[in-house]
Amino acid sequence: MGKNYVIELDGSTYCLSGRTLEIHNDFESVTGCKFLVTDFDKSVTRVMHVDADVKYAEAMVTRRLQEEGEFDEPVSIITHWKKRKGKKNARIFFTALPSRIYFKYLEKINEHNDLLLLIPVFSVLANFINQVAQKEPIAVIFRHGRFIDLVVAKKNQFYFATRCVAFDTGKEQIASLWQTLSREISSVVLEKSIRVERLICLNWIDSEKDIPVLDSRDIEIFMFNEEQITHARTIYSISFTKALKMFPPMEGLAPGNGKLFYFSDKLSPFMLAFFTILVFIFLWGTFFFQSKTNDLVESISSIETRLDSLNKIDLPDPGKVKYLDTLKFIDSIFYNKHLPSYKDIINDISMGIFPSAIIDKLQVDYLDRKVVIKLSGVVSTDFEKAYKGYQALLSNLQKDGYAVENKSFNTRIDSSRFELALSRSIK
Repeated sequence: MGKNYVIELDGSTYCLSGRTLEIHNDFESVTGCKFLVTDFDKSVTRVMHVDADVKYAEAMVTRRLQEEGEFDEPVSIITHWKKRKGKKNARIFFTALPSRIYFKYLEKINEHNDLLLLIPVFSVLANFINQVAQKEPIAVIFRHGRFIDLVVAKKNQFYFATRCVAFDTGKEQIASLWQTLSREISSVVLEKSIRVERLICLNWIDSEKDIPVLDSRDIEIFMFNEEQITHARTIYSISFTKALKMFPPMEGLAPGNGKLFYFSDKLSPFMLAFFTILVFIFLWGTFFFQSKTNDLVESISSIETRLDSLNKIDLPDPGKVKYLDTLKFIDSIFYNKHLPSYKDIINDISMGIFPSAIIDKLQVDYLDRKVVIKLSGVVSTDFEKAYKGYQALLSNLQKDGYAVENKSFNTRIDSSRFELALSRSIK
């Protein structure tokens, strides 16, 4: 898959691949993408104080938003940051949206042909502040269309977040939008008793290049580092994409094992090298066990020769000689002859073992009329594949006449381990 971003913004869908930005009908039509960045239509973003333990903050936010009339349907909360304030108080920075919309996103992501990690726009801004802010609070804005997304915070401490909206993109409305932004920042400064001296601006392809002077003239405005992006055969200078590429993938949202699949894809070259080495180990093991098998064949041949010579001996008169011990010995030789050879055992295990398994211990003991085998190994793959392969190995061995005396299968995050005790006898 390519290292692409799909960006949903102001009702439009874009695909950012390298430094090329293309527009699409929707994110489902984009292939080979890894990150879905969205502003979530009909969402609300705030920093809120709640009178509850930090682990119940999302539930309290949901109830308050419904009481305030923000939503008249079930609500899902995406938490960007939260912090305990005393034993029964907390502050939380969140994006709230109707559950039907959120779950629809997760369902479509799960059904998508390629891997997607979901990244809310305000998660990008929160991560950006944590990386560039120092001890003093700053304001960060993201300008796009008739919207300005605002966050006031310092590293690991968020004070305020909102989206300022204009009715259209006319000059008067955009000028009014900047005045609203200035009032919001001034209000936060007074309410929180903080000082904001820097405002960092992130822009989009439809943002005006010049930044108006804010009413709070003691705030210094910076445009974050821009990069050249080509869109519709036109080159734009955009800073939001730089902030987006600073976002750590592990903080993205994904249904099921989406994050695990993402990092598996990242590690696939190393896994390929690992399995190549594993193949060479198996080849070496084949030659090693072949030499052991040859030694065993020679031993069996010697026993067969001795057995043939014993078969040619004329037995004395049973009434005069004690023949019981001799018959027991011959009987033992007969049954041992029909036990599977070491080579047969190796072949039976090799035919049943699954590709991702490594056998690290094999012990074969020939007892009276019975052979006892103990083996153990490691499976370096996910649990479902490992367990299916383990069951297939058991089934094949049982079909070949081996009885399972003892078995165990234990799994960890990155591997599984199995141990088997088998026997095969001649009745």
